[in-house]
Amino acid sequence: MADPEVQYLEEQLRQVLQLSDELWYSLDRACRLMESEAWLGAAAGRFNDEVHGERNRLRGELSRAVEDARRKVHEARAKAG
Repeated sequence: MADPEVQYLEEQLRQVLQLSDELWYSLDRACRLMESEAWLGAAAGRFNDEVHGERNRLRGELSRAVEDARRKVHEARAKAG
């Protein structure tokens, strides 16, 4: 019989992976629009930098969440034997 904690953490990992997949490209359209000069003017450069920075931060946080969930599953499996 599988350990309930391991099962719970595996389900959490699946959810984290699904959300990560859904959000990974969420800012790509905004970045592409900025790269194609969809917004011009004095603030355009700053906004371009901000949207690219936010995309990078989002992807970093998503990667950390996936790594953390995987680590917890691995630790629970090791503990369960």
